[in-house]
Amino acid sequence: YRVALPRLFGAYTAHLQVAGQLADGATVRTLGLVRPDVAADWQEGELMLQARAVDPASVIAAADAVQLLEGALTRA
Repeated sequence: YRVALPRLFGAYTAHLQVAGQLADGATVRTLGLVRPDVAADWQEGELMLQARAVDPASVIAAADAVQLLEGALTRA
């Protein structure tokens, strides 16, 4: 939730910003449908993670997982 969905939402937003309304109408409509769903999933997942990050060890474990995944994505 802290890596994949923010990146997915960012990618969809970037595509939406360069899509032309006339030439890419279907793309714009599709992105308009999926972006709110991704945002809602992202928020729901973040709330679940925050509910479980209740002590320093769990916060560190979550941060380590984010760092590991971000590193893997940037190397890919």
